[in-house]
Amino acid sequence: MRPTTFLRVEALALGLAAAGAYVASGFDLLVFVVLVLLPDVSIAGYLLGRRVGSLCYNLAHVMVGPLAVLAWGLWAGEGLAVAAGLAWLAHV
Repeated sequence: MRPTTFLRVEALALGLAAAGAYVASGFDLLVFVVLVLLPDVSIAGYLLGRRVGSLCYNLAHVMVGPLAVLAWGLWAGEGLAVAAGLAWLAHV
């Protein structure tokens, strides 16, 4: 099996786990739909050029951002931040 296959399976498992944790936490599913699509708004960065667009899009699609939001939400007891972090993580 190629390494990219392992990475894709790993990403799928992480996405499903994040979505499952979101549902198990009792957050609203309609909010999940909105939050899970929100990182794709970063594509608007391409309106400012290819370099800015690719930077914005790539920053919105790495796991550091959602993990930081999720960790802060858990630490601060902020439900919306936890929901956003889980949805963003499911998206990535």
